[in-house]
Amino acid sequence: MVTRMFNQVLVLFSVGWTVSMSLPVQVNQTLPVSTTSYGETLNKEKRTVNSPFYGEAYPNNVDIEWSIKPPASHFRIFLDFLDFQLQDCPRCSCDSLTIIDGNKPTSPILGTFCGFVLPPPFASFGHVMTLKFHSDNQTSYNGFLASYHFITD
Repeated sequence: MVTRMFNQVLVLFSVGWTVSMSLPVQVNQTLPVSTTSYGETLNKEKRTVNSPFYGEAYPNNVDIEWSIKPPASHFRIFLDFLDFQLQDCPRCSCDSLTIIDGNKPTSPILGTFCGFVLPPPFASFGHVMTLKFHSDNQTSYNGFLASYHFITD
């Protein structure tokens, strides 16, 4: 019996003690790529932020957003990269890290980065900084590691 449930194929065999069967199963359907999305708010002084599994290959098909928010509104954020290894593509269309000054859809983008060149340090103009990491379904590298701390206005 062959049953297709969602994006899985279930094959059930009924086998007796003396009969053994092996059937080839061929699926000629392209299944959609699964993307994992999640986010985190960072609000502790002198911390680091890194891609998933930093030091090993980050996972494919991931979208992660970090919002860095100081505990008080009279602080801004200073972000400094310690390591950076993402897939390199024209216009960072594969894997990328985007740094945004704020957390609103209209907040200015400070830069989008990929490849192996360490991005420059950033200081926010506002009181929130957002990092958006995206990986596609192809090559993965070690990812990124950055430190952040809060500075007074």
